[in-house]
Amino acid sequence: MKRRQLGLGALALLLPACTAVDVPDAGRGPLAPVQSTAGQRDYSPGALYAERHGGFLTRAKRYEPKVFARYTLMADAQLQSEAGSFDMQEVRARGDIPIILDPDSYLSVGGEFRQRKYDLSHNVVGARDEDVYVLGARIGAGMFVNDDLLLEAMFRPGVYSDLDGTLTSADWHWFGHVLGTYRLRDDLYLKGGVAVSEDFADVDVIPLAGLALTIHDQWRIDILLPHRAEISWSPNAEATIVRAGIYLEGDQYRVRTAGNRFDWQTQEITVAAGLVQRMNDYVSVFGEIGSAIAGDYKLRDGSSQRFDGSLEPTFYFNVGVGFDF
Repeated sequence: MKRRQLGLGALALLLPACTAVDVPDAGRGPLAPVQSTAGQRDYSPGALYAERHGGFLTRAKRYEPKVFARYTLMADAQLQSEAGSFDMQEVRARGDIPIILDPDSYLSVGGEFRQRKYDLSHNVVGARDEDVYVLGARIGAGMFVNDDLLLEAMFRPGVYSDLDGTLTSADWHWFGHVLGTYRLRDDLYLKGGVAVSEDFADVDVIPLAGLALTIHDQWRIDILLPHRAEISWSPNAEATIVRAGIYLEGDQYRVRTAGNRFDWQTQEITVAAGLVQRMNDYVSVFGEIGSAIAGDYKLRDGSSQRFDGSLEPTFYFNVGVGFDF
């Protein structure tokens, strides 16, 4: 009960973010100068930021809601060379609140909550049923060096744990990334940077490279390796977005069993197709169906036995709701 209360509390902290003061956002279509009620031009930092960089942001970034909650189910997953299977359910909520400082820079503050519930079949040896959690902050900043170059950084400290017992330094991770986006031309943006993560079990620091390409205003390609390679189609100014791509995500959780402490490593490489429907300027709904085609799992129960290996192809789906403001 204590862990469930912690999870619901973290979710409740994120969702009120949709009531924050309105600021420009790249996911709401082309940004234009804001006019006051008296018909005068708005010279606030947010309005000037939108006027100066709205076109850049709209083309350089795929649409994502500022705050979202999502449910995912992956059933009957198996590992190569291991007996048994498992079901994984995940509840995730995340929010990022941008704060415009001046016409060329911003800060963002937010947080993330995740709960993964693993139910293992009776013939699994080396691991047991477990709930693991992520409770973390998201602190970001961005600055336009000039009209064609945006530098951004995100710091993501958080707890990755089963929350059984007292937290230690091993439960904490200090993730983040630095990313630069350069406009080569109005329809093509190049990206590069570096990230600290647990996407790969033995490599903590990984390079980032990618691009954003707009084709005839309705099609776009978004690549940020090694995390995403995606194509999307929007026939109506991003009110409806159809996406398909290949994605990678990995994490490491601190788990305790019978007084022992050890790490669980999870990694999924998935192919998926999904739909985003923006109901209005403030609410969107989305869903996705796909398959985990590969990945690397290392689960433990504290004994000398192990349950690990490459993830077999496994179908999954997710549904969610997003909020903008």
